Amino acid sequence: MSDQSSDEESSLKTKKGPKKVADIQRETIEKLMKDPNQEVYIPGPNEYDQDLPIDIKRALNPHEYVRNVMGASAGAGSGEFDIYRGCRNRERLRQEFIKKKAEKEEAQKEFEEKRLKSIAEAEKKTAKKRAKRLKAKEKLKSSAKKAQNDQADTQDTVSEEEIDLTEKIEGNTHIL
Repeated sequence: MSDQSSDEESSLKTKKGPKKVADIQRETIEKLMKDPNQEVYIPGPNEYDQDLPIDIKRALNPHEYVRNVMGASAGAGSGEFDIYRGCRNRERLRQEFIKKKAEKEEAQKEFEEKRLKSIAEAEKKTAKKRAKRLKAKEKLKSSAKKAQNDQADTQDTVSEEEIDLTEKIEGNTHIL
């Protein structure tokens, strides 16, 4: 029985050594299937790769190193210059792409600054006009209140005059 338990233990232990691609894939799928509700990150395409021509995509890939580089010395074969020219062209395309990308980012940055500046100016003008409107509204309200108070005061003085006139009339009737 102890032999069977040792066999089981050895089969449970992971194998040491290189794994096959199928084993790695199987383990990944098993890991994902343990919790099917868990979100899985799936990387999308690179934002620059979508609209680029094939030659620029190739230039942006990792560089291929040429190990046996011969200069203009004797022994350089006819294919060596073609390899050099290809590497040089890819590097030129990569540098142009980086330069255009930097210019585009700079233009975008300038645009955002200009846009924010114009928004701030518009907000400043709006605030100034709003303050002017509110001031005029307050002035209108205060003049309306003042007119109402003046009208009330004139009514009070009219009623006082009426009282005085009625008293005079009544006083005059006593005299007659």
